[in-house]
Amino acid sequence: LFEKLWNGNRHSLIMSEIVESFEGLRKSKQDEHLPQFKSEAVELADACIRIFDYSCARGWRLADAITAKMKFNASRPRMHGKKF
Repeated sequence: LFEKLWNGNRHSLIMSEIVESFEGLRKSKQDEHLPQFKSEAVELADACIRIFDYSCARGWRLADAITAKMKFNASRPRMHGKKF
């Protein structure tokens, strides 16, 4: 049970970084701590860091999964027939 709660907490932290990135997009401002970057980009970087940290802790080969997924997506029709 603890592991499920811990992993759920990690997912929540990843999602919070995505929400913070959306706020950065909405406000379109430079990051407070890294002013050379937009806050949207810094928050997406935080999300990536959390995703890679989580994947490493789980022993997953995330880079290989990303490569395989990109190759698979290249074989699919644009937007998979959807309007958006």
